[in-house]
Amino acid sequence: MGVYHWFFVILNIFLVLRPYSKIPSSSLYEFVAARSRQGVGGGACYIAALSTVRRMCDDEGVRVATYARLHGVSCSVSVIDPSFGAILIVFDWEAIFLVMALFSIIMCCFALFMNIKISPPKSVVSDRVSYLQSDFLTMAVASSISLGVIFVYVSVSLVILMLRYNLSVREYALWMELFAILSVVTSFCLPTIRKYFNDRGLLLISLVTLSVCGVALSVNEFNKNVEIFLVVLGVIGVCNATVFTLTLGKTLTNLH
Repeated sequence: MGVYHWFFVILNIFLVLRPYSKIPSSSLYEFVAARSRQGVGGGACYIAALSTVRRMCDDEGVRVATYARLHGVSCSVSVIDPSFGAILIVFDWEAIFLVMALFSIIMCCFALFMNIKISPPKSVVSDRVSYLQSDFLTMAVASSISLGVIFVYVSVSLVILMLRYNLSVREYALWMELFAILSVVTSFCLPTIRKYFNDRGLLLISLVTLSVCGVALSVNEFNKNVEIFLVVLGVIGVCNATVFTLTLGKTLTNLH
């Protein structure tokens, strides 16, 4: 195995062996520090996986499809927390084990039956790349916008939905689960959507829609209509999944 493969394996071992017993600590700082270390390790694993795909696959379409699957898997992690909350509210706690067993079976089926067409590249990817290419800079800016929206989306949704719009814990858990599922479905369906629309058209539509959503949220501040706010959040989740996956693929593809 090459350096990238060993790097990926070591990072995964680090995450698996992380002593979770210290996470529910009485100290908030220890909790935040532990979660930060996990985030760094998980992010490094994500980058290592993307780099491996770039080096092992020449076909841009297959690359983007693989990136979409990776993004879908990473989005599915965010589904777990609100799913647990919804299950505990609607059903008994024993249902969690049944749901997780079903989730594991579904993931195993995806892993076994997905048609992954990654093969050794016909041409060697140069280690010397230019970061001043216009296409690369454009995609980097677009992906930065998408990530900024995601961070704001995650940070303020709880405060706004529960404090300003007075949603209950149950309602919040169910809505956030729906939003996460929308992002996962969008990521997994993106390879099929790309057969009917070109990438730049999808990016333009998604970015314009995100801008319209921002205006709609600003206008909604005056009448505080929770239905409008929830619909806009759902649209933002779909557009973000599209923008992030496409810009990620384009950014890495344009490095040569």
